[in-house]
Amino acid sequence: MTRFHLVFALAATAGGFLMRWVRQGVDLHGMTAVLGWGPSLLYAFGLVVFLLSFHLSNRARLAMAAGGATGAVLYEFAQVNLAAHRTFDPGDVVATLIGIALAFAVDRLVSTSGGVRPS
Repeated sequence: MTRFHLVFALAATAGGFLMRWVRQGVDLHGMTAVLGWGPSLLYAFGLVVFLLSFHLSNRARLAMAAGGATGAVLYEFAQVNLAAHRTFDPGDVVATLIGIALAFAVDRLVSTSGGVRPS
């Protein structure tokens, strides 16, 4: 497992934990940023970091990550139609976009600072 895969696993696990077990039935007063938008930020970050970790040409990696990022944003808009208990929250879209931007920034930092690409 590479460092990128580890970051993906931690982000996805944390996002899933927040979404599934902590957020349900919890009054979000004062905790909206962590419990409300946190899962959206974390899953988008984890997804894009994971997609960027594949050993492909730079163009292919970026195209695959951009596709995953687009899917994450589209999911935020479409989820209200997927299940009755889902709602649309513009804050989730912003959090998803921030997670995507952070993932691309981390990838850029690793690739330009002499960091080791995933092996």
